[in-house]
Amino acid sequence: MPRSSANLGFLWPVRPLLQRVTAAAQAGFKACEFHWPYDIPAAELKARCGDQGVKILGVNTPRGDVAKNDMGIAALAGREREFEEQFDRTLDYVVACGASAIHVMAGKVAPEDRNVAREVFLENLRYAVARARDTSVVCLLEPLNT
Repeated sequence: MPRSSANLGFLWPVRPLLQRVTAAAQAGFKACEFHWPYDIPAAELKARCGDQGVKILGVNTPRGDVAKNDMGIAALAGREREFEEQFDRTLDYVVACGASAIHVMAGKVAPEDRNVAREVFLENLRYAVARARDTSVVCLLEPLNT
């Protein structure tokens, strides 16, 4: 039998996030993932998911500057310190809510910046993996966007 999770960044978008958890459980999902749940305290998200019998699989790292259309910053040169701070907060949140994975969002880079971005991304991933090493959290990757 196939297993699937509810990506609550996409499903039931007109509902508040905690109501989406309930909707996922009512639809038969046993697991969910979130884009950016950070407006909800981790303990509250964990409690709702626990009450509904839904396991939290993954959470994305923050987008960065939404006004600048950022979709992650892990591969953006010059923003390494910002990435470290965001990752540390994400890891704390993920551990507190009981999720098992962090989707490390690389971000968008121009084609001519890909070589530099690849090196920045690798260095930031080294940081992330080292920070997550003593937890049960895994880091998930995405390809660089252009």
